[in-house]
Amino acid sequence: AILERFASPSARSMLRPGSSSLLQDSSTVAGLLLLARTRLDLGKPAATLDALDSLASLRAHVDRRVTASLRTVALLWLNRLDDAAGLGAPADAWLDGLERAIALPHAPDIVQAIVRRFGDRLTASQFDRFQALRTKVTPRGFTGPPAPTPHGGPP
Repeated sequence: AILERFASPSARSMLRPGSSSLLQDSSTVAGLLLLARTRLDLGKPAATLDALDSLASLRAHVDRRVTASLRTVALLWLNRLDDAAGLGAPADAWLDGLERAIALPHAPDIVQAIVRRFGDRLTASQFDRFQALRTKVTPRGFTGPPAPTPHGGPP
């Protein structure tokens, strides 16, 4: 509850560069990052973005790679691929985003984006993970197996 309060819009107004607010303390920054991760784990990607937005004025105190990765996962989950592409997050973040969005209709778009973006630059373990995730993605337009026919014969 305390961390939720720090991620609220009213708390964000305290965050001015050069101010000595509580949020500039590294433990509070770590707490807000934990809140963002927890929101992802709870299936709340939009709320994850809110928590990350709370850190916007504290860029000097936060590892940009960490926030870019978390933001990328949330954006991919929300089908905001163009926004995610501009963040420069590593392949692992894109794979995490694909994994979170695996059952959603835009998962094939994420697969295509990963191929275009990372192609032959995936490590062996990333490639193996990508292939495993790719097999779980339902192709666009697939409506399921054909309906069974009476007596097991052809339709």
